[in-house]
Amino acid sequence: MSPEMKGKIPKGATIDQWVKDLAPDKRAIVQELRKIIKKAAPQAKEVIMYSWPWYKVNQPIAAMIVAGDHVTLELYRGANLKPAEVPLEGTGKTMRHLKIFDAAEIKKLPIAELIKEAVEFDAADKK
Repeated sequence: MSPEMKGKIPKGATIDQWVKDLAPDKRAIVQELRKIIKKAAPQAKEVIMYSWPWYKVNQPIAAMIVAGDHVTLELYRGANLKPAEVPLEGTGKTMRHLKIFDAAEIKKLPIAELIKEAVEFDAADKK
């Protein structure tokens, strides 16, 4: 991937093409996150928003952002989720995130639980 792209999905590319072009360490993280998110939220649509892969049910629930030495799992309404075993970062009104530096650490993180809770919150928010 060229440095100019800085991890974003190039205009006209698909998410699969973007994943294929990532550096091997980031690709491993993104592939594992995709697998977990798709299993935890099979009803979520994977879409490109703001040049990143996002997952939406009624509203956006999560995104993956490649940045420098890590991949950020952005939780759209993360401030509303129950505190996880691993503290989420961020101080804004709604979003929180989790930085992932190595694919091996994903198994130690409660990502599936966070995604499932985000989907439940999304469903409740729609009512």
